[in-house]
Amino acid sequence: MGIDFSKELIHEAKKKSNNIKFYCEDMTNISNLKNISKNKFDYIITKRSIQNLTSWNDQKKFINQLNVFCKKKTSILFFESSSTALSKINNFRKTLNLQKIIKPWHNLYLDDNKIINCKYKKIKLIKIQELFSTYYFLSRVINAYQNELNMLPSKYDDDLNLLGWKLPQDATKGFSQLKLYQFKLR
Repeated sequence: MGIDFSKELIHEAKKKSNNIKFYCEDMTNISNLKNISKNKFDYIITKRSIQNLTSWNDQKKFINQLNVFCKKKTSILFFESSSTALSKINNFRKTLNLQKIIKPWHNLYLDDNKIINCKYKKIKLIKIQELFSTYYFLSRVINAYQNELNMLPSKYDDDLNLLGWKLPQDATKGFSQLKLYQFKLR
């Protein structure tokens, strides 16, 4: 089952997969879907979705509603942007006199400390895993600094960015703006 708020994106997804049921729903009302589908799932996955909710309360409400779709051993995986990592990136950029990276206006990146310290109703946090820390450090700090010195625009295919993909992603810690937040039922 796939869920999105955008009818246009659902239409595009249907072109690529004919064995998935798609629903156009507002994720803040995710509990309404239990009337549509009585299914319980092995995996619940979001990708840069929760960060589009406009408040921590809405994010927490969404997370707390997911248990209605869980089996005993369901893995809940959120691939979301981290405000904690963005702050660390910006602190390093500041020491190099680089401009602060501003998140898109419509995003509320997840605050790792709030995620860790929240008391969820029927699920629990297993771990927060960095995915691309070395890449983000090299691309957002080192490559940005080098390009600033040489008065060049940054490009995704800059040599340092490509190097960032090839190196072990745990060579640096705390810079992965995209993280995996893993939950399960209590």
